[in-house]
Amino acid sequence: MPDRTTLDGACMTNTPSSDTLPVGAIATPMETSRLIYVNLFGFAIGYYWSGLTSILLPQKILQFVSLSSKGTVLGVITAVGSVILIVLEPIAGVLSDRSQSRLGKRKPFMLAGTLGMGLFLILMLLSPRYWMFFASFLVLKVFWAFAEGTYPALMPDVVPESQRGKASGYLGLLSMSGAIAGVFIDGKLLAHPELLNRWFGLAPLLGAGIATFLVVVVCMIFIWFKIEEPIFPAPPRSERNPILEAFELRPLFQQQAFLLLITSRMLWYFGFNSIMAFLLFYVKDGLRRADYVNATSDLMAVLWITALPTVLTAGWFSDRIGRRKPFVYVSGLLMMTAVVGFIFLHSYPHIMAAMALWGFGGGIFFSVTWAMGTECFPELGSNARYLAIWISLSQGVPWLIGPPIAGILMDHWGFRALFLFVMVCFLLGMASFYPVSETGWRSKTALTPAMYAK
Repeated sequence: MPDRTTLDGACMTNTPSSDTLPVGAIATPMETSRLIYVNLFGFAIGYYWSGLTSILLPQKILQFVSLSSKGTVLGVITAVGSVILIVLEPIAGVLSDRSQSRLGKRKPFMLAGTLGMGLFLILMLLSPRYWMFFASFLVLKVFWAFAEGTYPALMPDVVPESQRGKASGYLGLLSMSGAIAGVFIDGKLLAHPELLNRWFGLAPLLGAGIATFLVVVVCMIFIWFKIEEPIFPAPPRSERNPILEAFELRPLFQQQAFLLLITSRMLWYFGFNSIMAFLLFYVKDGLRRADYVNATSDLMAVLWITALPTVLTAGWFSDRIGRRKPFVYVSGLLMMTAVVGFIFLHSYPHIMAAMALWGFGGGIFFSVTWAMGTECFPELGSNARYLAIWISLSQGVPWLIGPPIAGILMDHWGFRALFLFVMVCFLLGMASFYPVSETGWRSKTALTPAMYAK
């Protein structure tokens, strides 16, 4: 009796023989509902990340440090957290690729990460001392690494390449929707503390943290029961030390397109993260808004709402026309125009318009580059490992380096210096993307059931 099905409905049995796997199963187009279920954890991570980064973490830091050093402290804290992600996410990816659990390769790691992220977020927000706050934040990042280092591999595990752009669009849609909800709800809860106090007797920060925990848990429950992972044989080099395998660089240099895509995305995130980390401080001190928490949540809502239509349609449209590079160039030009607005415009309505333009371009970039990343794995059988490397280098390194630089620039030379730094990052990101040929990134090396059926 078969005990598990793939997401596209093909039955698999417990025997490791490849004869039980139907040829071409992965090529069967997936229904829209299943494409959404595959990417549902993106909503949870988006909610968690945006609320923590833009609202909860900066607000908690203000309890411990002086206003004159807030930018530098926030930059250093995010950098230390990024080191944890950079080191642990590839290891989590290797362990996930090697897993032979009947529960799946990805879901057990995602569940453990979910529970740890929620628990230590609450402990961090309750911490009365700085060292307790900092320690909770570090442990939180450990669990985050195991959740974020494994869940993206669900897409290349089960989605045919012909639908990767569409699936990336749904991932972007869900991630951005979660980000809108996270920053908007957390911002409103902090801006209106009487709501939580009246209904639940909770302090605003704690209430926002509990809401975040619940969102991540609910999304994980849906994934656990709605997604059946395909059964894969062990990866080709499972006898090796997982730490050594996680950080082996030779295959990366053999796939130049993968490195160039990582570099371009990393430079883009240098700029993106620098604005995300210090937006609350910019609204408070640069725009001089007394309602800075509420105003920041509104700006973030505008950013994510304007990104929604492009993050969904850009990947799908790039699938249809068979090209991705033009979309990346258009997104870069839109975001650089928005940064020019941040530099020269100073009224809140004008900044809101610039934020809308930035979101429009950012949605295109996220969807298209994510689709490209799932198409160029350097090795067979290591989907989670290479997506973990993709995330840790292109998103983790920017958190390690970008916010500390931006925080020093902000504290010593003001917000204009910060935005000039963002502009340079976007320009360098577009320049590094140029050598990638229009179809050269596609390597056809993602591990799929169909490959083992041949």
